[in-house]
Amino acid sequence: MTVIETLLNDWRIGAGDQTLFSASRVQDLLFELWGETEGPARELVQEWLTVTLHRELFSTEELEGLFGTLEALVPTS
Repeated sequence: MTVIETLLNDWRIGAGDQTLFSASRVQDLLFELWGETEGPARELVQEWLTVTLHRELFSTEELEGLFGTLEALVPTS
């Protein structure tokens, strides 16, 4: 399992059945992901970091969309 897969898996486990997340919590995850990504995956994370500056809440559905796109951009172990 890659570091990115581990980070996303840990997020999913920690999120449990929570449906909304604060921008600061999402930023924490994105900063961790940013350090582990490069190329198009890093650009995607940077875009989302910018979005967190203008929003207060993020839903599970939209974050899962981000995670799916990110996983598709990152080579698996």
